[in-house]
Parts: sequence; structure tokens; C-alpha cells
Amino acid sequence: MNRPFYSRLLWAPAVLLLLTWITFALGRAMKQDPAAASCGGLDPASSPQAFRECRTRKLKEYGLDLPVFYVSVSAWADQGIARLEPDPESQDAAARLLHRSGDWGAVEAWVAARHEAEALNEAPALPPGMAAARWRILYPLSRSSDPAALAQFADSLLLQDRLAGLPEDPARRLQASAARLIPGASRWKSYVPCIRWHGTRSQYHRWISGILLRGDLGRSFQNQDPVGKSLRDPMLRTLKFSLAALAASLAFGLLAGFLGARYAGSLADRILTQFILLLESVPAVWGATLLLIAMPVTGRTAAGLLDWRLEDVPPLLAYLYGGFGYLALALRTALLEETRKPWFRTALGKGLSFGQALWRHAMPQALLPWIALTGGIFPALVSGSVVIERIFTLYGMGWHMADAAAANDMMIVAGFALLNGLLSIAGYLIADWLHHALDPLIRYAHASAA
Repeated sequence: MNRPFYSRLLWAPAVLLLLTWITFALGRAMKQDPAAASCGGLDPASSPQAFRECRTRKLKEYGLDLPVFYVSVSAWADQGIARLEPDPESQDAAARLLHRSGDWGAVEAWVAARHEAEALNEAPALPPGMAAARWRILYPLSRSSDPAALAQFADSLLLQDRLAGLPEDPARRLQASAARLIPGASRWKSYVPCIRWHGTRSQYHRWISGILLRGDLGRSFQNQDPVGKSLRDPMLRTLKFSLAALAASLAFGLLAGFLGARYAGSLADRILTQFILLLESVPAVWGATLLLIAMPVTGRTAAGLLDWRLEDVPPLLAYLYGGFGYLALALRTALLEETRKPWFRTALGKGLSFGQALWRHAMPQALLPWIALTGGIFPALVSGSVVIERIFTLYGMGWHMADAAAANDMMIVAGFALLNGLLSIAGYLIADWLHHALDPLIRYAHASAA
């Protein structure tokens, strides 16, 4: 019975679940606001009301208006700062203000009054230059957390609106709400933790249920394309090169490793070993740049797995040159280690030639370290290389993930992390099964334990 295989198989769902939790938590910890970035055509200074409406609409569209997980822990006074303000800086100022006062109702009334005062900036009858003058007062209001300073700014706004002939009600309500922000009135509520249960109304539940029920990884924040569609072409383009490089690396590595062990110490072995070490010492960025200079790429590669062109040769060599050398040296070392064991000398004593004993008996045992690499090979097949892809203008998974992370497109990053986790688990399961199938010591130990 292959106990490691079944043990990993039973733990696989828990590992994937933990991976999705970590991915979501790290993504939501970032300060970038994809909803605000989608409203890039609107200026918060000149069109604050339109900007808030656009951000609120995008938050609902992306599902970001919901809590992140099923449960959250926050201060008793905090009932949802993020839904009150349109940008992270304003949210931080409101959070500091809430921490100083502890009165959620007062802070909520203050934010609502300030939004109402900002909406006057979009009034069509506003005198020229008045919007900029009012914003010079309103902007500090959205960033300050000092109640005394907020009251002074509110007084200045009321005076300016009165001189400009604008409605005074918004500024008066701002004054009244500023007076309620008494420092320390209920500050103790900011130190009392509160556990809130959100149930299925959470971003994580919406994402994971879409995967389990519909196979839907969600939609990209950048262009609203399905994540699966967004990953398809870059993944196929990366798989095209990584699969070909893997097959060539295994073939060349197997041949070079066997020949290096068969003729160990010979001139050809020393030359081959030094050549491999030279390749391994050359950084990928240098090797890819030299290949690009020697064989300039004139066009972009196609995404089809079987669609090969002359332009695909340089990036394929860049993917290949570092991989087969490592495999060849690892196999050569493992084979030479097997030749020093007593059972190998017994095989030679029974009449087998050195090459026959090496191939028939030493090779299966020397391949076991290769099998251990299987778990890392599977996710590496789809990860791509940002350096190689940038140099050859090859828009694969490495480049795509770098762009998604820079744009804070967490749906793309989370989908890729889930795919990598699935491939890693599949790789280690295959490695365990192959170890059990090829190593008689493992089979005998499991049979004795049973």
C-alpha cells in the first residue's frame, strides 16, 4: 500500500484551501484600489460626486463591497470605514478620526456632510475658480483627523460659501457634525475587539463557490474578461516552450549523464562537464541577450502548442540551456555513486559489462533523485520566465503575472496561484507513486508495515 501517496491525496484539499486563504489575504492587504483605478477618467477634485458614484458602482460590480472572508475581527467602533470613503487616503484619515473619538455615528455623519459639501463643486452655476478655491479647503478636510482643525476648516468653508452666494446648508451641517467629534468621547470602543460573522456574503465565498459550482475563476479587474480566458493564450505560449524545453532537457540530460558516468575521467567527460558548468554559470539575462544578438527575432511567436516558427528557436534555446546541464550533472553524480556500491560489483562479477550494469541496474536507482524533481517541474511549466519573455517580447505567463501584480488585479493572481497549487500537488502525488513503483526498498518497507 502506497501510504505517502494516499496521505498527500487526503491532505490536498486542505492545502489548496489554505493556499486560497493566503492568496486572498495578501491581495486584500495591498493599498491599491482597483475600483478607483477603473474610474481613472474622473478627477476626485473637480468631480468628487461622480468619482464616488463610479467607485461605488465598480465596487459592487467587482464584489469588493463585501467583506473579505466569512468572519472578520475589528474594533467595536468600526462598522465599515471602507464603504464610507472612495480612496485609501480618506479611509486612513477616517479610521484615525474614529480611533480618536470612538463614535461611529459622529464619524459617519461627518463623512456624509463632507460629501454633500464636495458635491457643490459640480454645481453648473458655480463661479469660475470657485471650485478650486473650495477644494483647497475640502481636500484637507478629507485628510485630517484632528477635530479642532476640522472645525476650523468647516468655519472657513461656511464663510467662503456665504461670500460666493452658495447654499449654506451643507457647510452648516459640516459645522454641526464637526462639533460632535469630541476626542475621547467613546474612545474605549476602539480598543474592544469585535468578531463579526458575514456568512456567505463575502468576497472569498463568492470566488470559491464560483470555482466549485461553475468552474468560474472570476473576472479580471482590468478589462472584465474571464480569468480563464485571460490566462489561456499566455499559458499556451509558455507551455509551448516549457514542454519542448523539458522534453529536450530530459533527453539530453539522460544521454549526457549516462555518457559522463560511462566514460568518467576521460577527456570527453572533462570537456562536457566544463561546458555544462560554463552554461550553468551564465545568468539567464546574459544568455538570452546573447542569443537575441546572434539570432535576432523578427516576429512574435504564436500561442499554439504545435505552431512553431523560425523565430521560436532563440527563446527555446534560452529556456533549454540552463536546464539540461543541471539534470545531466545530477544523473552523472548519482550513477557514479551507484557504481561504488557492493551490488554493482556483484553485477560486474556475474559477467555484465560496465555499460550493461550501469544501464540495467544503476540507472533505475539513479533516476530516483530525478523523480523527486517532478513536484517542482509541473508548476514551473506554466510559470514562465519574466526575463526571457521580456527580452524576446514573448507575452507568456511570467510577463502576464508581473503585469497583473503591478495592476493589483488579484483575480488573475489568485487564479494563477490556485493553478500552481493544483500542479504542485499533482506533481508530488506523481513523484510519490513513481518512487513506490521504482524503488523496491520502499515497496518492501510499506508491505512490512502493513
